[in-house]
Amino acid sequence: GTCVEGASEEVFWVDCRSAQVSWTVPEMGQIIDLVRLSQSLEELEQRHLALSPKAFQESAVAAESLPFELMPENPDVEMSSSKLPWKCIRLTCYAQLAAWIFTVLVILLDPKYYDSAIAPREMYDQVALWKVQTDWPHEYFRPSALSCDKNLKLMLGDQFAIYAADLKLIGTGAADSVEGVTGRNSSDDRVKFLRTVTLQPMMLTSELDQSWRSFAFLPKKGKLLLLNQDGTEVEEYALRGHHYVKTWTLSNSLPHKKLEAIQAVEGEESKECAKESSGFVNAGWLVYAATDSGQVVTLCPTYRNELHPLLMVISLRHRKAAKDLVEVVDSHTGTTKASSSRIIAIVRDPSTNWIWLLNTNTEGMAEVTAWDTETERNKEMGRWALPSGRWWVPGMCYLGQNQGLLIAAAADTNRVGQVGGPELWRLAPAKRKSDNHGAHPAHKAR
Repeated sequence: GTCVEGASEEVFWVDCRSAQVSWTVPEMGQIIDLVRLSQSLEELEQRHLALSPKAFQESAVAAESLPFELMPENPDVEMSSSKLPWKCIRLTCYAQLAAWIFTVLVILLDPKYYDSAIAPREMYDQVALWKVQTDWPHEYFRPSALSCDKNLKLMLGDQFAIYAADLKLIGTGAADSVEGVTGRNSSDDRVKFLRTVTLQPMMLTSELDQSWRSFAFLPKKGKLLLLNQDGTEVEEYALRGHHYVKTWTLSNSLPHKKLEAIQAVEGEESKECAKESSGFVNAGWLVYAATDSGQVVTLCPTYRNELHPLLMVISLRHRKAAKDLVEVVDSHTGTTKASSSRIIAIVRDPSTNWIWLLNTNTEGMAEVTAWDTETERNKEMGRWALPSGRWWVPGMCYLGQNQGLLIAAAADTNRVGQVGGPELWRLAPAKRKSDNHGAHPAHKAR
């Protein structure tokens, strides 16, 4: 320390051990500089704090965030730009969510997409429609036409031959029913089970002169009626001898019209053609036919080997002409193309006098409709969509009151990558409680 007395200044020393003051200079190595000591202590404390883990992490984080801190988001805003990455991620998620919502709305609200044949959905009623187990004659069987009679004798055409099977319906509680094992979906307890359908050859290629578009058969007469591919002639064959009998041509009363499908009926239903005033031959049968213009007519045989129109049963021309072009949009590519619809099957339900129609178009979409022909304007009683992506063959088989219909389909070879074999389906809609005359329901399946 220093001691100032007047104009003189004296330096004194303090012994830290004895606390005595000395005016003599101590030996070298025994002098402690308090100023330098305090500076050294401060430096040591700073070094200790700098080497601690907490301080190291804080300095590392500060160093990493320094580039973001040096990029101002806006010169006029003091908000830190370190939040910019999070904002970018958040905006990207919002944009993706908006795209998803827009896509869902398009699928639900756009009728063109919803009606597309390859839209990713199946619209058919899986309670009223299911597959029937069938023993197919060979691996490459491709159904071409279908028909049956009141005795449940099924006739199913291949590409070159015709096969037959006896359909057997058994009680709803039968344990040996294939439908009971594989899962019968109909909710109506009165719908009976159907045994496995086993097809056997009936008319071979050598016994048939040409291919067909549709066919029907008359069990009482033992006749088979084949509609040719042009839809202008019907050839008659004998089922017993398997030989050709005659050819029925269309009357001139049907100018510029072709038939798409036929169904032959016998007995009481054919009495209209047997009236003396009709001028037709009493052949004991008549034909329900669908024309290419969307009409269903009854045809009676004449002495000139012609099929003459008797009645117009249903006309869909005022609703949608059979050859009207319908705009269909591919659900994946978005391309628009034309599609035409037509009637390929007619079945009359004798228990209700309803007419069941099978409608299909060039895009593989099909549906079954039911019509009450006893009303003034042919009221539509029901509509059931069929599975898409298939080629539905002309003809339906009526299984009896409350038992539904049989329809056949094959893989659509016009579709790229389409695979699958022949299929036999059964449509048996549930019965309404309010129905008093044993008819099928009039609900919409879609």
